[in-house]
Amino acid sequence: MHKVYLPSGELFLCNEDDTLVQGALRQGVGLPYECNSGGCGTCKFILEEGEVEELNPDAAGLSDRDKRKGRKLACQCRPMSDLKIKVSPDPLYTPLHKPAIQQAKLVSIETLTHNIRAFKFKPDTPMDFLPGQYTLLTLPEGDVRAYSMANLADDQSGVEFFIKQVPGGHVTQALFDIRYDTDTEVSLDGPYGIAYCRTSPRDIICVAGGSGLAPMISIARAHVQAGIKRKLYFFFGGQRHEDILKLDQFRRLVGDSTGIIQYTAAVSDETSSGSADNGFVHQVMLERMGQQLSEYDT
Repeated sequence: MHKVYLPSGELFLCNEDDTLVQGALRQGVGLPYECNSGGCGTCKFILEEGEVEELNPDAAGLSDRDKRKGRKLACQCRPMSDLKIKVSPDPLYTPLHKPAIQQAKLVSIETLTHNIRAFKFKPDTPMDFLPGQYTLLTLPEGDVRAYSMANLADDQSGVEFFIKQVPGGHVTQALFDIRYDTDTEVSLDGPYGIAYCRTSPRDIICVAGGSGLAPMISIARAHVQAGIKRKLYFFFGGQRHEDILKLDQFRRLVGDSTGIIQYTAAVSDETSSGSADNGFVHQVMLERMGQQLSEYDT
């Protein structure tokens, strides 16, 4: 463990195997972050004292100007000594559920579309998370990928991910190659993410395509379970009809037996039919919802 000092004088402890973001969040410190993969740049900091290991010095979240100014990404740096860093924690990022690492065993696989499957893993202990959050899944070989949970934290059967088979995707292909009868074990590190559903009086719009379906399904399931009176409009898009969920399949997944959620599917590369609109999903959503988009939570 290494001590990481912040400008305020407060500190947190960080394991050498954790990035600074992970170490901070595990102890309830709201270090700014978004993607955990080096792409967004939200977690930029300046190293004032100490030494770090940079996992990806060429990460997209750092511009040439950032590098000249000595900025680094907290999600891509591991401590190699005690540190003093220049970054300001923000209550927005203080985790409601501190992320933790645990092992989990594969318990089921379900085919949703021709290239999306639902993988459910049973962790050693129940995982608390909010609808819309994600977990870092590590395969036995060591490869890591972030996946959003599709179910709810009170699901005692495990943690569920909707994963799309991507050509050339190393982790996704490894998962799709798993046999149904194996007791595959993975490591889960989570939860992470601040794009979770908040309490609000406004109606909700969920827009998803491909594997982005998972966090939106989690939000929709929470909506149904809570019996919330505000409306939820759910848009799901794909290139072809085989890429999307049919209405009855969607309602079964979210537990919406009474049709309280308005579901719209969209296909962009085939002629629409009665089960789907034609066009890109964001365009279909704008056509349906009109100019009052700012009045909804999206």
